Amino acid sequence: MAKRIAIVSGDFYEQCVGGAEYQAYLLAKELLQQGHEVHQIFISNGKSFTPQTRVILHPLTKRHWLRRLGGATVGHCLAVQTALGAIHPDIIYQRGAYALTNYCASFVRKQGGRFIWHAASDMDFATDRTGRPAFLRPLRRRERTLARRGITMADEIICQTHSQAEALRQQFDRSCRAVIPNGHPLPAGPFPKPTDSKHVVWIGNWKAVKQPEIFIALAERLGAEAGVQCSMIGRTGTGSVYEDLCRKAQGRHNLTVWGELPQDRVASILAGAHLLVNTSQLEGFPNTFIEAWMREVPVLTLCVDPDGLLAQEDIGVCAGHFDNLVAHVKRLLRDEAERSKCGQRARAYAARRHSLEGMSRAMAEVFA
Repeated sequence: MAKRIAIVSGDFYEQCVGGAEYQAYLLAKELLQQGHEVHQIFISNGKSFTPQTRVILHPLTKRHWLRRLGGATVGHCLAVQTALGAIHPDIIYQRGAYALTNYCASFVRKQGGRFIWHAASDMDFATDRTGRPAFLRPLRRRERTLARRGITMADEIICQTHSQAEALRQQFDRSCRAVIPNGHPLPAGPFPKPTDSKHVVWIGNWKAVKQPEIFIALAERLGAEAGVQCSMIGRTGTGSVYEDLCRKAQGRHNLTVWGELPQDRVASILAGAHLLVNTSQLEGFPNTFIEAWMREVPVLTLCVDPDGLLAQEDIGVCAGHFDNLVAHVKRLLRDEAERSKCGQRARAYAARRHSLEGMSRAMAEVFA
């Protein structure tokens, strides 16, 4: 039976590229194909774009001064609930722990319907979030408090990993409806890698938790390796710290800072890459991992290994510390046979566990 579904998010993928935004975007398209009426409420950044889907969009005006004070979505309660009131949704779906979570849950408590909350990152369960000092971002605590209240009121919860499901049980004494891995369309191969040079890629929007400075340090350590080129893809951060860091990165002979790129260009770069490196302190289930694996690119991380899959499936390495990361990167760059086998295992795993069709089937059961 067709339903009216409202997706509520901080950003919209066609306007602001991000992992959680991309997964919500893919979900919206799948829900449309299943015959549902799909709306999306999002906080607009003001950039113009031409919508590429039949999703009915409800952009809200961003309050930049609130975001600067640590309130990513605090202050949008009335606008969100007014938009929801106009839609009258059967189901509200929201991804990530924000004040928006509370606004959606409160609306359902008062007006009826069903609220599905979907964890977007391990940060959703982190008790000590990284970033600027608290006195510089006084609304951060309010954002987190509202988010956690909203999680307790959600009708159903979806997690990306079993470790998130365990964190949900420990912190909220709740079980998730399902653990559903992120899904992606499987690109057609083959994916030949250049033999006369090696390419190491880092993808992420520059922020404290992503630790871009560590990848820049890695590029420095790879400077003496002949034919090795490094690339950084994603929005560079604002403020003097990130501006200085960007200048430092751009001064490296073996490092290219691409900035934000469209999805097809990112996919093209990954297709020819030899390794993907992740330096984040925390993640959920990074879309970049899946995109790399589907293109036969092993993943090496500093800290992150979702549900222990890198080791369990032998599709990459979680190094644990910087010197170990450097050593593993150098080893795989030099060992073409092992790197190729690792890449083949990675694609087979991603095709088996992260297909768009598999995600669509699992999500359809939740939305039924």
